[in-house]
Amino acid sequence: TLIDSCEKGFIEDAVWSPDSRWIAYSFKNSSETTNIRLASSDGKTKLDVTSYGGIDYCPSFDPNGSYLYYISRRSLDPVYDKILFDLGYPTAARVNVVSLRKNLNSPANMVPESYAGKADEKTRFNIDADNIGNRIETMPMEMADYEKIFSDGSSVFYLEFPPEGAMKYYLYSSSKRSSGTLKAYDIKTGKTRVVASGISDFSFSGDMKKILIDSGGKYRITPSTTTSMGFSPLPGMPGAPEDISIDVQRIRFQVDLKSEWSEMFREAWKLMNENYWNPEKVKKEWKKVYDMYHPLLEGISTRSELSDLIKEANGELGTSHAYEMGGDITDIRISRVGKLGIQVRFSGNGFELNKIFRGDQSNPEERNPLLFFGLDLEGSTITSIDNEMINSKEPLGKHMLGKGGYFVNVNFSAKGKGHSVTVKAMEDDRRTLYRDWVEANRSYVHRKTGGKVGYVHIPDMGPMGFGEFHRLFIQEYRKDGLIVDVRWNGGGHVSQLILEKLRREILGYDFPRRGDPDHYPAYSVNGPIVALTNEMAGSDGDIFSHSFKLMKLGPLLGTRTWGGVVGINPKITLVDGTTVTQPQFAFWFKDVGWGVENYGTDPDIEVENGPSDYMNHRDVQLDRTIDEVNRIIKEKGKIIPELPERN
Repeated sequence: TLIDSCEKGFIEDAVWSPDSRWIAYSFKNSSETTNIRLASSDGKTKLDVTSYGGIDYCPSFDPNGSYLYYISRRSLDPVYDKILFDLGYPTAARVNVVSLRKNLNSPANMVPESYAGKADEKTRFNIDADNIGNRIETMPMEMADYEKIFSDGSSVFYLEFPPEGAMKYYLYSSSKRSSGTLKAYDIKTGKTRVVASGISDFSFSGDMKKILIDSGGKYRITPSTTTSMGFSPLPGMPGAPEDISIDVQRIRFQVDLKSEWSEMFREAWKLMNENYWNPEKVKKEWKKVYDMYHPLLEGISTRSELSDLIKEANGELGTSHAYEMGGDITDIRISRVGKLGIQVRFSGNGFELNKIFRGDQSNPEERNPLLFFGLDLEGSTITSIDNEMINSKEPLGKHMLGKGGYFVNVNFSAKGKGHSVTVKAMEDDRRTLYRDWVEANRSYVHRKTGGKVGYVHIPDMGPMGFGEFHRLFIQEYRKDGLIVDVRWNGGGHVSQLILEKLRREILGYDFPRRGDPDHYPAYSVNGPIVALTNEMAGSDGDIFSHSFKLMKLGPLLGTRTWGGVVGINPKITLVDGTTVTQPQFAFWFKDVGWGVENYGTDPDIEVENGPSDYMNHRDVQLDRTIDEVNRIIKEKGKIIPELPERN
């Protein structure tokens, strides 16, 4: 039986009523909004509980069938950003409740018993549809980021998360959000208690006496009951209920690899069949691809061959972002090489330290531990690590194997003097190297332009790239011109947010008594903007590069971009943890239509860094971009040439 369908997006959060005759769910009524809908299990009746225009989700019936709870983002009380002049809504959720029958007191209001009357416990579950939206009330919890609710009849349990950075959860990250707090609001007393903290999710048992707690993939069972004091102490506190930990590592089962691989191939094919952006193309070609590749399953004998098979099948669609990655490829444990954030070459009796890469020492993921001691170590020689002498037959990495995140003792020799330092080796030094490269480029641009031109690099169009853009942009936008470098941009989805700022044209100034005048609109550049791209700028990096030209923000220099603009939502994994993606969101431009996919976008001025340029540490592309922005400044000058005198 078809209960309901949605053309705007997904139907989510479906739950059954206590008598199993109704289903409540979140219905996507536009690209941006959702409402709560009820539908009878026979599909004959559908009822919108909440109006359109908000974001309503996670409905939950109380066990008596009298109320329907849900979370709503409609009360918009913006929060000022701490870095930029901007506002957002990190805590926009409220818990609401709707009385399903007329003449019921709302659990949102503690009506005195003398007024409340007696509830008829024998009343059969029923929904009074007339004016149901008028019976919505807001529960007395503060606005926050709520993700899930459940009622056991006497209390409302809700999962609350604090505002967090997005970088560690972005895209293919395996990190699971585990900073939530499960709270319970007692309907009778109006008191709130903390049930558990540091959690990701929760589920109730059928009798509602136990709660399964998920804490970042670690599971435990805890009682849901309230103590006589009106709250349950946290685990470890006196009087706390005894939790039962579940060790999922103890689960053992036998896997028929051939059967598992066959199921994984079919599942990958099915997901593409259901999610690929062009249904007509899939309908025409995808069954033929299955018939072509499925027989080859009989011939594979390793997990990596299955990966090859899925990738080859996906490749028949000729579309970007059709990935297969991860999974149960090997059980070999990787031992990572510890990093010191240095560049070395072997010389005589050790490794000569040519360069110490400098990150921002205030950022823990960038700081170089060797800089802490204030020693001039560049040009010195590393002679031993943890008392292991260096020789020409072993790379430096061998001495640092498995030492990432651990303390190591490093001995240096310089001009007959020795130094011994003990530092905590980095597990990953890419952020340190990246910061060093960006700051070197920025200093180079400042030096070549007499401080008149700013430089910003955007590594991707995700949370990291958004942060990197603003980190530099707020320092550089006041200059006479700006270079925006998107070479090697890994894509994402925030290009439009960045372009929105770059397209602001200065209209005037806001003069304070003290300090520099502020540009109006805020962060508008008072001069030309030039963008630099290359063949490794892809996905949203493609979109940024092409949009920069379309919006006529300035000339685009470099080389033709990557050419992949059919986006993905990589949230589905196969049975062994393999991530498979389906190109779901195809990008169309008003000038070239679908033409950026599988081609990229051409720069206005083509400049290429050749192999000899890389070898000799020359950045011809950046030099040409500096020349171009200097030329425009010389020809056109600032938008507003000089600051006015105060009257």
